[in-house]
Amino acid sequence: MPLIHQLTPPSATPGGSSFTLQVTGYGFNAQSGVYWNGSPRQTTFVAPGQLQATISASDIAMVSTASVTVLTQKPGGGTSNVLYFPVRKPNSTVAFGRTDIAAQPSIYRTVVADFNNDGSPDIAVAQISSPPAVLILLGRGDGTFDPPLVSSAKIKPYDLVAGDVNQDGNIDLVVTDGASGTATLLGDGQGHFTPFALSQDDSLIYGYFFLADFNGDGALDVFKGGSSDYTHATGFFIALGNGDGSFPQVLSGYGNLDGDNGYPAVGDFDGDGVLDVGFPDGTQVAYFHGNGDGSFEDPVYFQVDVPWPPGSDEGAIAVDINHDGKLDIVTNAVSVLLGNGDGSFTPAGGTSNGLLQSPIFGYADMNGDGYPDISVAIAGTLSATYNDEVQVQLGTADGSFQQPISFLGNYTPAEGRYNVDVADFNNDGQLDIVNRNQSLQSTNGERARVLSIYLQGAAKLNPLALSYGDQKVGTSSQPQTAKLRNISDDPTTISTVKLEEIGPADFTQISHCPKVLPARTTCSIDVAFSPQQTGIREATSVVTVDHGSAARSLVTGTGTTK
Repeated sequence: MPLIHQLTPPSATPGGSSFTLQVTGYGFNAQSGVYWNGSPRQTTFVAPGQLQATISASDIAMVSTASVTVLTQKPGGGTSNVLYFPVRKPNSTVAFGRTDIAAQPSIYRTVVADFNNDGSPDIAVAQISSPPAVLILLGRGDGTFDPPLVSSAKIKPYDLVAGDVNQDGNIDLVVTDGASGTATLLGDGQGHFTPFALSQDDSLIYGYFFLADFNGDGALDVFKGGSSDYTHATGFFIALGNGDGSFPQVLSGYGNLDGDNGYPAVGDFDGDGVLDVGFPDGTQVAYFHGNGDGSFEDPVYFQVDVPWPPGSDEGAIAVDINHDGKLDIVTNAVSVLLGNGDGSFTPAGGTSNGLLQSPIFGYADMNGDGYPDISVAIAGTLSATYNDEVQVQLGTADGSFQQPISFLGNYTPAEGRYNVDVADFNNDGQLDIVNRNQSLQSTNGERARVLSIYLQGAAKLNPLALSYGDQKVGTSSQPQTAKLRNISDDPTTISTVKLEEIGPADFTQISHCPKVLPARTTCSIDVAFSPQQTGIREATSVVTVDHGSAARSLVTGTGTTK
């Protein structure tokens, strides 16, 4: 079963010439073919980890985002995971507007896939309330979603992963209950799921899932990494798939030295045609060499230059960051281990900001400049209320990453920064982000969890936060100014400029922005603080622009009696 890690180039400009697309991955052979939006393209087999495909000028004539997969003929083959290829104008930066949807008290992990085979990305959401279920939000292709379709999950789905586990051409889900149970939910290609198989794995909980063919038989297997409440041990195990959606054989587990665990980097790091695992482990990555039957040798440890901050959820991915034909490991810290092609690695720096980051993160070209970027959710430091941000670290020609660009999120405690998923939800050639966090609104002290959709757009509001310090109740501060910049080469329409507040109106806002903001220009928004009561007062300045996405900036101050 093929697995793809990376596309080179990662994007193209609309109206460009035909080009050769290099696909880096695993499980390729001379019968493998590259598919562009479900249609085959002329493919050349280069190596078991590399294919080349001819992409015509007509494929990139218009702004869009293509879905790229690899099909290897059976037996021993199948269709790979999807990687997205944006066709868009390049930009030196990015801007996102956030919209919150699907507020529920008990939603957890999300995953993006095309669950109804219409070519538009959809979102699956794990819901642990009684009865446990998965919610499927079918994408309409314009950045909006249908009301959720609800399917029983049998067990509380604290985590889930998507893939075609029964090889019928429809995307299925595998879920875990955060204890020792795993359930398979078979998709019907319309967005509905039926529980098929339920198994007890072992005592690992708090798992991170990954689907891949670890024993080379053409069926997807389950990697589950986690820890145990009983022994406090950490590590992972492999459950081998039968190709029908069941995973009856669970192989012995593998432990970690430092007692940490996270989302794995899975790939053939030593070029022997077998999948290996790079498992995050505190200040290092534990490398497990695969034996080809789903088992692994004892780990070898490689130190990272930028370790994970204490308390982090750890994650890593397998990519060829320096394009030397050898798989590397990039962590969510962000730290880089360059692969030597033999299962060993050389630390190559990183750009961490020292904050807790989502273990499942995006690696794709977000600004269309031809270099992959990192997208993560973080525990920010703006305030005690608004402490979630989404950050994008733009990639450079040498494989390094620039300092992060931040976008305002909601309130999110540590357990909420679980993952970001990247896809183009409105087919404008610009990749968007979805992240699950928590609403500022609460009922009986419990905050509702929401899905935050960050649509990429033209409007960037700076700074991310305006801070006013202490201000006596009943008096007004001098105004501070936020700048709204149109980062695109086209005019953008400003629909609304408003303040979102919970409780009394402590802030006043005056916009100096026109109805239509010309390309590459900036306008100003003045905000003053007039506290109506004592204590910390906060609000959000919200500017809604084209496509309904909203650029946001935090305003905060403290009301005092003096």
